[in-house]
Amino acid sequence: MQKKISLCLYLSVPLFLVANEYPDKGIYGSLGFLYTEDEYAMASQHNTKENFTQELKLGYGGNIYSPKLLDYIIEGTLRNDDENFKTDSYESKQKSVGQDYKVNLNFIKDTNFPFTLYANRYEKPVNTVYNAYATRYIYETSSEGATGTLKFEPYTVTYGAANTKTISEFSDRLQESQTTTYNTSIRYGEKAHNFQASYVHSELENEQQYIDDAIVGVNQIRDMVNITDSWKATDDLNVYSSVSYENDETYLSESIDANFNLYWSPKDSKYDGSLSLYGSQIEYADPLGGGADYLFNSININEILNYKLTETIVLSESAMVYLYDATSIKGTNSYINLYATHNYATTLFENMPFTLTTRAGVQRNDTKYEMAVESAVSDTPTSTSVDRYDLDILARVRRELPSINSSINFYSGYYNSITSMKEEEQRYNFDIYLLSKLYSIVNNNITARYMQTERSNVSPVDKEIIESDYSYTSIMEALDFSFNLGFRGKIRFLVGAEYVNRKNNDQTESGVNPRADMNMNYRLFQNWTFDAYAKVSEMYNTVDHSGSANLNFRAGKTKLLMGYQYNKSQVEGVLSTINNERSLLKVQLIREF
Repeated sequence: MQKKISLCLYLSVPLFLVANEYPDKGIYGSLGFLYTEDEYAMASQHNTKENFTQELKLGYGGNIYSPKLLDYIIEGTLRNDDENFKTDSYESKQKSVGQDYKVNLNFIKDTNFPFTLYANRYEKPVNTVYNAYATRYIYETSSEGATGTLKFEPYTVTYGAANTKTISEFSDRLQESQTTTYNTSIRYGEKAHNFQASYVHSELENEQQYIDDAIVGVNQIRDMVNITDSWKATDDLNVYSSVSYENDETYLSESIDANFNLYWSPKDSKYDGSLSLYGSQIEYADPLGGGADYLFNSININEILNYKLTETIVLSESAMVYLYDATSIKGTNSYINLYATHNYATTLFENMPFTLTTRAGVQRNDTKYEMAVESAVSDTPTSTSVDRYDLDILARVRRELPSINSSINFYSGYYNSITSMKEEEQRYNFDIYLLSKLYSIVNNNITARYMQTERSNVSPVDKEIIESDYSYTSIMEALDFSFNLGFRGKIRFLVGAEYVNRKNNDQTESGVNPRADMNMNYRLFQNWTFDAYAKVSEMYNTVDHSGSANLNFRAGKTKLLMGYQYNKSQVEGVLSTINNERSLLKVQLIREF
């Protein structure tokens, strides 16, 4: 026996030595201060809000014997908030002292069976003093639970349970609710196949909801199941499918969704396509038994097929069928598209790449629905059929201009659509972009755009043709330049203006919109950085000014931020000018240890 005891002691010595190789993380934490001053003025209203927050966080991280067996974190936070809010006729002061607690226990995390136990608590009592009275509000929430994983390659099982309790105490009432959740999932994964099934059960007790202008406590029980599967059948064929189910015992509702997708893309083939099927069912009943039950079923089928006739011509076909059947209505929506796309590319002259894309197609849309009349389907269904013919042409030309260190791009397009309902739309557009480099540091961007759209529709009242015309013209120039501020920073400027003209039938609107931006980043010292931003812009009857400046300091575990933001907008109205102005000052200091 003595030899056996000696042998056990001998074998245990290395284990204790190994345990000493894993010292605790020890005490850690941070001390932080945050001050903000938010000032806002709009028309005759002026608001000011000041907030000062102090936060102390303390934690201890360690392990029992070894992090591979158990590591833990115990953490607590004390937070003090003081807020002053003031308007021209109103003032309030708010004070709160909050407490946070957190405990995490991680067991055997480096094995195939890790699991975690946790508990959190948050408490925030708030005292508010108004002009003539005071209120007190307490908010508490606590949660505890467990999560874990079981790994059996290629299978992985996860599980968890959680309980959350919330208490809201007002001066005249107390609200208390609780949520309990259980979840589990199993996942199978390999190179060509991935499958996952998950289940969630939740119970809500005394959840606060507003019903008929009153706060009512509701108990709710829900079950949810979700299954997904992806399978790479071959190098050319991929299949994805999913099914989900949800049941709510409180609202007596059930829903089922199913989805199936097939993608076919053979390598070095002229064909590719896809097929999608989606089905859904929703059913719920009146929980009080006085109303009618509701049922909605739907099926959506989509199909796409592409055929590469030549290197430049592609033929495409797509179709969709949507079927739905509800308590009060049922119907069908469907369409089929046939399109041909031609791509042409060449080089004009010596250095002018030119591409021309032409797309033409026809589409057939069918719609049919029937309304329910006194629980019976009406014998007079409504149906429509519309044929549409489309033509879309886009031309692109690019020319390099090395003599002036520039490049020019030209885009031109035409679109035409005609339907069997005597509806027609035509659209023309021309875009020119000139990008130049001046003195190696300045980018000069000149843009000119024009678009015109003409539409004709049939009036549903008198069947007369209604025509409309819309055009848009834009000319813009912007200078964008930047340079280094030694080796410590960089500054960038953007200055430009845009002329815009819009014409909608007989109404014309035009104006010039100037804009100027500035960005700067600079390192003052080794631990000090400064950044600033400013912008001035005008659009139509609104002038905006905005800017910000931030000074940052960071050395080791100490961080300091001082920032200021300013925004002002001026709107020219018919009778008066409206000014909106806002400024925000922020100072934050954090020391970690």
